[in-house]
Amino acid sequence: MEENISNVVLRGHAVREDENGNWNLNDIWALAKASVTRLPKHWAQSSTSKRLTAELQKKVTNSYLKENKPNFPVLYAKRGRGNDGTYAHPILAAAYAGYLSPKLEIETREVWLRFRAGDPTLADEILQKASPEANEWAAKRAIGRAVRNLYTGELDKRGVQEPIHFAACTNETYKGLFDKTAAQLKTERKVAGNLRDSMAERDRLHCSV
Repeated sequence: MEENISNVVLRGHAVREDENGNWNLNDIWALAKASVTRLPKHWAQSSTSKRLTAELQKKVTNSYLKENKPNFPVLYAKRGRGNDGTYAHPILAAAYAGYLSPKLEIETREVWLRFRAGDPTLADEILQKASPEANEWAAKRAIGRAVRNLYTGELDKRGVQEPIHFAACTNETYKGLFDKTAAQLKTERKVAGNLRDSMAERDRLHCSV
C-alpha cells in the first residue's frame, strides 16, 4: 500500500488528514504534549465546542449542497489501523489548538492559511523527513494532479462549469479506457477514497483524474 503524505505540518510534525481534508486532533494533542484530561474526546463534549461544531456543520452542509457534493461530518472519531483518533474540520482544529494553547492556535491558523493558499513548502517540510517511497508517491501524485489541472482547464475553455458536468466528463474518460464508470471502478477495486490513488501511474496519466 502506498504511503500517504499529509500537507499539514505543525511544529515540525505531520498532522494526519482524512480524504476530506479534516485534521487529526490527536496529532495536535500529542505535539502540544498536553495532559490526558485535554484529549480531543473531552474537548468535543464541551458545550462551547458543540455549539461551534453545530454551526460549522450547517455552513459546510449548505456549501456541499450548492456544489452537489456528498455531505461529511466536520467532527468525528475514526477507528482503524494507523487512523485512530478524532478528525475535525481545520476551523475546529484551530479551536481545539486554542483550547490547548493560545500560541498553538495562532500557529494552527497560520498553517491553515498557508495550506489554503497552496503553499508548496508545507508539503516539502514533511517530505524532507519522509521515506524514499513516500517521496516517490508524492512526486507521482503531483504529476497526476498537474495533468488533471490541464484536463479541467481544457473543459473550462469548452464551457464546462458545474461540478456535476466535470464528473460526467470524467466518467466518459473512465468508460473509454476501462468500460466502467468511476463508481463501478471503486466498487471493483474496493476503493473508499480517491480512485486515482489506487491506479497505476500509466492509468493515472491517461485518465487525468
